[in-house]
Amino acid sequence: MRKKLGYLASLALSTILFVGCLPDEEVIDYAAQDEEAIKNYIAQNNIEGTVRDASGLYYLIDEEGEGDSPTMEAALDVNYKSSLLNGKAIGQSKEYPASFYLGYEIPGLRIGLQKIGKGGKIHLYIPSDLAYGSASSSLIPAHSVIVYDIELLDFNTDKYAKRDSVLIQNYLKENELEAEMDAEGLFYHVTEEGNGLAINAYSSVKVSYKGELLDGSVFAKVEEKDATTISLSTTIKGWKMGLPYVKQGGRIKLYIPSRYAYGMQGRFKTDANGYEDRDSLLIPQNSVLIFDVFVHE
Repeated sequence: MRKKLGYLASLALSTILFVGCLPDEEVIDYAAQDEEAIKNYIAQNNIEGTVRDASGLYYLIDEEGEGDSPTMEAALDVNYKSSLLNGKAIGQSKEYPASFYLGYEIPGLRIGLQKIGKGGKIHLYIPSDLAYGSASSSLIPAHSVIVYDIELLDFNTDKYAKRDSVLIQNYLKENELEAEMDAEGLFYHVTEEGNGLAINAYSSVKVSYKGELLDGSVFAKVEEKDATTISLSTTIKGWKMGLPYVKQGGRIKLYIPSRYAYGMQGRFKTDANGYEDRDSLLIPQNSVLIFDVFVHE
């Protein structure tokens, strides 16, 4: 089974708690702590030639690669290994390369992989604020520095964009449906504009919805009586892009290209603790998603 780098992000960030500090509680400077830990790791392992990026990321390029570097919209194929500073392995590509959209990954990967071209090889020493911060999982403790060894095999910005557009347009035609396409390639149809507050990509909204694939398979459903409140900052990009087209009290249908949904990662079912069941695929890789969303006032 192909492993995907992006699953580390979805696993580690499945549950994030924000806890306020009490007046007498010690405030830890994790940036300084991480910087010292990275420097010690580099010294102890006799690693020469590392460079510190202005962001705080440390990196070492083995091979620069050829041509341009990937953009944030690019779909990447890589070989990689990742670990904690104590040497504990947390992931790696095995039989097949890992595939993901660069813009969906942690900041340290986004910054580092734009420093090489196709065929390039780079070592990244990523401080926790450019990785998973205070989030934790069974693999990655909170405030962990992450080490990546990555070979960028290939990337293609338009790998699935044209395909998804054609799939959506064919679906609309076959089902005699109407939808508009915005400048970024999201298709949507507003059925009720709503009269409530305006919505932006960081709004918290109370919603009920149904999510399905192009073949009609329903993968998620929340009835109006069970409406739930979510922050758009934590949702897939297609929701951030689409829901601002209505106000509270509005209803919209979204036809979301895979790059604005779960992309090459796809999505697996989760257990009661929020961990992925890798034997239960919920949304296949590179799936166009359809959402019918009602935003409550």
